[in-house]
Amino acid sequence: MFFALAVILSSIFAPGARLNAEAVSSPTGELDAIVVTARKREERSQDVPISIIALSGKQLELSHSYLPAEIVQSIPNMQLQFVNPRQTAFSLRGLGNNPASEGLETSVGLYLDGVYISRPGMLTSDLYDIEQITVLRGPQGTLFGRNTTAGALNISTRKPERTFNSDVEVSGGNFGLTQTRGSVTGPLGPTLSGRLSAFYTGRDGTVENIGTGSALNNQNKIGARAQVYFQPVDAINLRLIADFSHQQEDSGAQVLVDPGLTLANGSTRPNNILVRTARFGYTPIFDPFARQANIDQRQAIETTTESLKKAIESNDAAAIARAMEELTQAQHKAAASLYQQASATGGAGAGGGPEPHGPTGTEGAGTASGGGSSKSGDVIDAEVVDDK
Repeated sequence: MFFALAVILSSIFAPGARLNAEAVSSPTGELDAIVVTARKREERSQDVPISIIALSGKQLELSHSYLPAEIVQSIPNMQLQFVNPRQTAFSLRGLGNNPASEGLETSVGLYLDGVYISRPGMLTSDLYDIEQITVLRGPQGTLFGRNTTAGALNISTRKPERTFNSDVEVSGGNFGLTQTRGSVTGPLGPTLSGRLSAFYTGRDGTVENIGTGSALNNQNKIGARAQVYFQPVDAINLRLIADFSHQQEDSGAQVLVDPGLTLANGSTRPNNILVRTARFGYTPIFDPFARQANIDQRQAIETTTESLKKAIESNDAAAIARAMEELTQAQHKAAASLYQQASATGGAGAGGGPEPHGPTGTEGAGTASGGGSSKSGDVIDAEVVDDK
């Protein structure tokens, strides 16, 4: 990961490098059109008959919102309950699931580059190099399938570009906060381009454990994303994405706020928490601003996520099918040519050689109506290696 950050940082000083300097607003004073893919094709947000909220990557950068807990603060009616990656739950309009029950299915569908994320804990790390975040409120089962009773959260990352471009950001704060993220993109060939992004976030603990003298609720996250973008013709393109993230923190510690000693009639609650803990010679701390806790058990969490995704996009609904048919025919011709060469050299006897064959099916052949842009995405391999 640090190697990826070093590559991105060195590209900043390369000849021809340019930083992202997109205008936040139109110089003419007109509102910019917001294009979303809420219905699996590119449309103006005003033309989509769905309650939708769209946040651009530039807005997230200006507000320094990279964690999901920070992003939901900009989205009305959306909440995030986070204790640790195993106990994480999103909710919309008050509809969600109990994060303490790990076996329950989520009510808010989570999608990263069109691919379904089954576990909300896979999105607890930093969200970096984001192009757009759209939130669809209300049932979305027709377009997105199951587990979208309350709505859907769709995250789109930035694609590789045909011109060389790189950017890097380093920031710091109190409690030893250090945030580093950057990306580099550019052409790799006549029809091929790539993008490499990486991030690191570290921070000391904000709660003191007076029992052990250690600091709790620290941050230690690192990750990278590599993309290859293949566009043989204007009508169709193939995108391959590989993600890796690792999180190892001592989190989940909470401070006590109010013991609730006084009842509604003004009397003191009998057998309250102070009375019960005094029997064991212990006095709890009810001062949240002291940032202190007394915990005698380990609060460490460690999560590693790896995924490999592919997506096929097209401006023509039939272009994917035509391209896949051409690819299948090309594979048949190549197999037949190899068979003929093997027969000519005696490598295959009459009737005993392998028959030319092609793929038994095609993947990613998405369809759409109305001449819009169709998309298809599949997870090739997505695994939580370790979750403690």
